[in-house]
Amino acid sequence: MKSPNRGTQLGTAGFIALALLLGSSLIFVGAVYRKVQANRAMLDEFEGFINYGTPIQVTDPSVLGTPANLVITESRVERPVFSTRTNWTRLRFWYEEWAYATREVISDMVRTSRPKDKP
Repeated sequence: MKSPNRGTQLGTAGFIALALLLGSSLIFVGAVYRKVQANRAMLDEFEGFINYGTPIQVTDPSVLGTPANLVITESRVERPVFSTRTNWTRLRFWYEEWAYATREVISDMVRTSRPKDKP
């Protein structure tokens, strides 16, 4: 006679193995994705400044009695503006880009898993 619990134990063990495999696969894909993003060249280009300040003006009567606007200060509050552009021409096709990143991740894993020589 077969034990009724044997099928349940194998199912649980199989489920745990599948969960571990899926979890490690997701971690690996995440590491590859981060490598893909790091390999893409980001170009920052300076575009100019935005002035957030406003001139401070006062109305001053002139000698002739006509009001004249007098600028006390320009009150310039400038902020630099940059545009960021991704350079997609480094690798020609997306699968080459992902294959390259996968090789980098695997070589990093192999390099870190090797035992270090003790002095």
